[in-house]
Amino acid sequence: MQFSIKSTEHRSYKHEHRCVVISQIENKLLIRLENPIPSFVYSTDKDIEFVLLSPRYVDQILVPGPPVLPCRVNACLPMENKEWENGPWRTIDIWELTCSPQIRPQKK
Repeated sequence: MQFSIKSTEHRSYKHEHRCVVISQIENKLLIRLENPIPSFVYSTDKDIEFVLLSPRYVDQILVPGPPVLPCRVNACLPMENKEWENGPWRTIDIWELTCSPQIRPQKK
């Protein structure tokens, strides 16, 4: 599955990133960003290449997918020295998940 993501909360960084789903962890999606997010955006030690997407709302279902698009999700990173699969995770932002530009339905 391929999607595009962009922040709905970050006021100074408005770039859209294409992403690919790497794995599913419960009702969450581990994604790889085709173009990493620069480290300064979320004050991390290095550029962000992988992100865990978790449901923003209690009744929201991401897996089994595909999710209903567009949708808002929590963008998460593992807490310091923790693993992607087991968490715990920290939310860094709220993102909008949409169809990738290359797979958007054609307008008639």
